[in-house]
Order: sequence, then structure tokens, then C-alpha cells
Amino acid sequence: MSTTPNPSDTPDPSVPSVPAASGPTPPLPMTAAVAAGAASQAAPVGPRVLGAITAAYSAALLVRPSLLARPCGFAPGTAVPRSVATLIRGIAVRDLAGGVAMVAAPPGAPLTAAIGVRVASDLGDAVVFGAGLTGTRAPKIAGFAAMWGALCAASTLVGRR
Repeated sequence: MSTTPNPSDTPDPSVPSVPAASGPTPPLPMTAAVAAGAASQAAPVGPRVLGAITAAYSAALLVRPSLLARPCGFAPGTAVPRSVATLIRGIAVRDLAGGVAMVAAPPGAPLTAAIGVRVASDLGDAVVFGAGLTGTRAPKIAGFAAMWGALCAASTLVGRR
């Protein structure tokens, strides 16, 4: 083994030496602006929960259209007519997509857009069902759709000041 020093082992006198750190590196200070930005990017829970409930109900409608057909008066007997089931499943697919979007969208503009689509769908349902259904069913079904839309809209305000 050679005892001659390796030139790479010899410190370069033109490069200032840095003392070795003792212990863990302290965290960088967080400015108020950075803290506010981090808080605004946190995923709000309310819209996520409402989106998950919407998606679950919509998936149930895909399997059992009678869950909506009977309260609307579209299936007076035990069977839901094929045409009614088809329309309800179409609504269910739309709502399933909107619910999943509310769950999966990143915070900020994408989540706000997903909530906006959900609200527009619910308010549209409230108008259509309110105008198209007869008797005591109309205000109940339309009212529920409007209430769900308003709840989703309100979920955008939770945590904002």
C-alpha cells in the first residue's frame, strides 16, 4: 500500500471550509405568506364528503333506478319502466362523474369548478322536476335537489374568511 497522499485528499486552500453540522438542521422559518398559501391548498373536507355521498347515491341509482323512480311517481307498480330506468341511469352517470370530481379534484380552481358543475346539475334538476312533476311530489323532489345544490355551494365557503 502506498503512503503517498492522494491529491484529492488534500484540501484546496482556495475553497473555504464549512464546519460539520452538529445535530439536525433546524427548519427554515415559515413566513405568513407561505403559511397562508399552504392553508389555502389544504383539501377541504366538506366538498369531499358531499362528493362521496353523491357518488355513492348515484352508483346505487345505476343498480336500482327505483330509488328515484318511486319517489318521483314514475314507477307506480313494482317494476320501473325501461324508458324511465334509462333516463334515471343517465342522470346517475352524470351525478357519479360530478361526485367523483368533487372527491378527486385538487384544491383551488379545479375543485371549485367540480362543485360548480354539481350545483348547476342540482339546480337544473330542481327546476325540471319542480316543473314536470305533479301533486305533492314536485315540491319534495325539487326541494331536495335545490337543498343538495345549496349545501354543495355552501361547502365552498367553509374554511374561507
